[in-house]
Amino acid sequence: MFKLFRPTLAAAFLLAVYPQPAEGFIKRPPPTLGDVCRQSTHIHTLKVEKFSAEKGVIIFKSVKELKVQGALPEGAFAKFVCAPGVKGTKTILAGVAEGKAALLFARIDNAGGPIPERLELGKTTRAQGHLYIDGSWYMISYVGDSKCWVLSYGEPDMLSRYCGTAEKLGDAVAKILLGEEVLVPALVGDNKQDLEQRRAKVQDLRASLKILDDGTKRNVAADKKPEARTVKAVDATASTITLEGKKSKTGSEPDQTIAVAQDAKISVDGQAKKLGDVKAGAVVLLTLTEDKKSATAVVVNGGTIAGTVKAVDATANTITLEGRKIKTGSEPDQTIAVGKDAKVSVDGEAKKLTDVKTGVTATLSLTVDKKTALAITVGGGKKTK
Repeated sequence: MFKLFRPTLAAAFLLAVYPQPAEGFIKRPPPTLGDVCRQSTHIHTLKVEKFSAEKGVIIFKSVKELKVQGALPEGAFAKFVCAPGVKGTKTILAGVAEGKAALLFARIDNAGGPIPERLELGKTTRAQGHLYIDGSWYMISYVGDSKCWVLSYGEPDMLSRYCGTAEKLGDAVAKILLGEEVLVPALVGDNKQDLEQRRAKVQDLRASLKILDDGTKRNVAADKKPEARTVKAVDATASTITLEGKKSKTGSEPDQTIAVAQDAKISVDGQAKKLGDVKAGAVVLLTLTEDKKSATAVVVNGGTIAGTVKAVDATANTITLEGRKIKTGSEPDQTIAVGKDAKVSVDGEAKKLTDVKTGVTATLSLTVDKKTALAITVGGGKKTK
């Protein structure tokens, strides 16, 4: 989890002040999110109270303690200073605003001895960790003389473990600490430049306290390749779901009954539901275990449609797609309501409905009744240079 402080030339003079992380904490490749949670003695959600871009200082307020091993004085995680030469410092400070969220993972081990009920930062020889803010990871170390945490260097490789918002990271970590397995967004690959420039592809990654090794490929949810199938029957008592046999050129395969795990995530139109809420005739996406005998996730929605945007009405929350051309003419235009919580993505970036322009091709994810868009996607991910 915690790695050697690699100072830049601009920060070399700080070596006499900044404590060196311990050898025992070196670990490559970057730790999994579950391992970061396991190793941390303190995990806090933070909120920016004030900051000085000129001085490179950010003052945080601890909003919620997610994990605490050894009580610390109030304000122990308040002051953070950006070390000279740290990559991304200007980007962070330019985007910092009062109320902005961050997540802190700290390991305070009391010089290698047992962790007492109360800790005093400054007397503890080893206090370091990770700070996630504004889409960036930073290695941090505590400086006792200055009574502040220092952003020692950026950790773009940690974006291969998580790359979403700080708020959602806090939600995910809270579930991980309760022993749950979660899916989190992460950047693909180990190309440092692609990670630094945020141009790598985003994937869903499994994370839990049980996933402590690198095993990235095994942990990628997309590797399970969910397949759309039609529901024939649901037995909520037996926790099973029966899918209609797939049709092929030679006929139809037999129906398939699959067990649904007790902790399986059931989603209908983007809302958390119970297995009993899944109805016969619905089209579902199942995420299966490696042996394909049990479902760990069941997603029900109305599928997707794609077309050229003819009109957008942000006041009425609707989007109109041009009718498709067919041999006998053209189908009528189709106007679809846009859900108030619908996610809108343009070239891989979160946007508003008003950012969707006419003439572009959009893909809509629909509710089961096919009357409302749960998500609108325009274009692909961010373009590479």
